[in-house]
Amino acid sequence: MSEKVIQLKLENVSKSYQGASVLEVLNNISFSMQGGEAVAITGPSGSGKSTLLRLIGTLESPTSGSL
Repeated sequence: MSEKVIQLKLENVSKSYQGASVLEVLNNISFSMQGGEAVAITGPSGSGKSTLLRLIGTLESPTSGSL
């Protein structure tokens, strides 16, 4: 039985929301990780942690870049 290697890769991912003005939440984020790796996403309130997780979980689409 072969083991599957899962990789997550973000390249130049940005996310913004349009309202009365444009709110840029993430700007050109790039990183990758291999299956089995553990990471922590940390930062102050309002820094985009939840938005990043929603993008990784494919609950939202990035404004630009690729997953």
